[in-house]
Amino acid sequence: MLATAVQKLKLTGKIGVYGRSIGGIPACHLASKYQEIIDVLIVDRSLTEIQGVAESKKPGSAMTTIFDLFSDRGWICQNSQNFLKADCFKIISCDPNDDLIDANVSIMAGASMGNARINYDTPEYRLFLESLTYLLRLENKTFKSLTKNQ
Repeated sequence: MLATAVQKLKLTGKIGVYGRSIGGIPACHLASKYQEIIDVLIVDRSLTEIQGVAESKKPGSAMTTIFDLFSDRGWICQNSQNFLKADCFKIISCDPNDDLIDANVSIMAGASMGNARINYDTPEYRLFLESLTYLLRLENKTFKSLTKNQ
């Protein structure tokens, strides 16, 4: 669909995609599928897998069973894999106080775990981890400086 839109509108050059929350799923998908036209991917407070969000709210086999029943044996979005496959500049933002997507099921955690499994001991991974650590420390410092009302 994106390729058709680009062809019909005769757009040239690179574009960026942005997805927030569940919108991070199509943004990551587009960035991994249309690498020749997407130059930047911004994923804001998104998730790794939908099932993980449900299970983080109510841990246990009951939630997994209910999720599987209502989602025709589970929706698999492969968000982290698509994020890692995208060959473009990537930005992840997160909220440590997010009341829906906790840190363990966030795109940040999924991408970190996926990257660690793919190429654990490389300069790219170390740079990724150092960048992520820097951003988390900066975010933590920023939140500590705010009052509860802010």
